[in-house]
Amino acid sequence: MSDYPGASWLARYRERVNGDPELELIRRQPLRPENRKGKDRRHQINTVRCKLALLTGEYDYSCTPAMTKAVAAAIPSSRYRLMKGMGHFPMIESYPGFRPYLLDALDHIAPQSK
Repeated sequence: MSDYPGASWLARYRERVNGDPELELIRRQPLRPENRKGKDRRHQINTVRCKLALLTGEYDYSCTPAMTKAVAAAIPSSRYRLMKGMGHFPMIESYPGFRPYLLDALDHIAPQSK
C-alpha cells in the first residue's frame, strides 16, 4: 500500500470513516452481486448498441480490479482497463495520470462514423 500515490488521502479517509456509524454502514455495503439478489441485469446490456468501458484503479479497495474483471467477463463485448497506480478516485488523486485512461474509454464508447 505504501506504493500507492493516494496513500495519505486514503489513510485520512479511513481515519474519518472509522467510528462514524453512518459512514461505516456505507463502507460495509458495497454494490456487490450478492447484495443485489434478483437485480442482476448484466445479461440485458447490449454492448453493440451501447459500448461499455470499465476502468478500475490498481489500488481501488472499494471496487477491486478482480470485481471489475468479473463484471467485464459477465458482459459480452465490454472492455476492462486497469489503471496503474490509481485508486478509487483517480480524477482527484492524479488527473494527469487518469486523463489518458478517460480519453481511451471515451474513444471506445464514441459512436463510429459510417
